[in-house]
Amino acid sequence: MFIGEVAKRAGVSAHTIRYYEAERLIGRPARSAAGYRVYSSRVIEELAFVRRAQGLGLSLTETREILNLGRSGQSPCDRVASICETRLADIDRRMEELRAFRDNLRAAYRAAKNGCTVTTEGFCQAILTAVPSGLPSPEAVEPES
Repeated sequence: MFIGEVAKRAGVSAHTIRYYEAERLIGRPARSAAGYRVYSSRVIEELAFVRRAQGLGLSLTETREILNLGRSGQSPCDRVASICETRLADIDRRMEELRAFRDNLRAAYRAAKNGCTVTTEGFCQAILTAVPSGLPSPEAVEPES
């Protein structure tokens, strides 16, 4: 198959296929007498694998590492499990951060909606009282000289 047919079947652009080839995510194709890339049907499976890995949040480097393990005859499953475990921990941490952010934003919204006060400096008190953890409170910020 030529690159246009592969692109159509795989649902990616020809540019993406050439990029993945350069990044060693898919095997190098044979060349026709005229110099055109000629792909085997295996490339469709490789492209699908790369897209599925991306859908799970794996980097191209991690995906290449997994593909190379499989290509060398080793089972990549332990590496996949390790990557997934790390990714899950990252997601759990981020979800906690987002929950805290949502709670702080909700508190600011409620305070502002319920007619909060304005400071003598003209700041909305809802923002000042709903400071996310980890940010300095207004009292802790020293004025610039």
